Amino acid sequence: YLGGEEQKCARVLVDGSLEYEGERGSIHQMARLATGAPATPCNGWEQWYYVDPATAERWPINRLRDRLRAMLQTGEITVEGSENQKKDERRL
Repeated sequence: YLGGEEQKCARVLVDGSLEYEGERGSIHQMARLATGAPATPCNGWEQWYYVDPATAERWPINRLRDRLRAMLQTGEITVEGSENQKKDERRL
């Protein structure tokens, strides 16, 4: 969703880009398009929201990015091709 109250929504594609009203682009490009300000800089991380399935509250997608970064830092998760995985592969 665009913003905390808006009903405008976009679809996340497999490659991580967004599709909004037949257009495809980055979270920033599609936020500019959806807000009607194509020449204005726009931080898509703060403009696009998701609905938390546990609480039904809307939160900026930046919250998900922050959570992911924290999990990566603590080693709770690793990403394929990450430095942690490379170290693990060398041990094998």
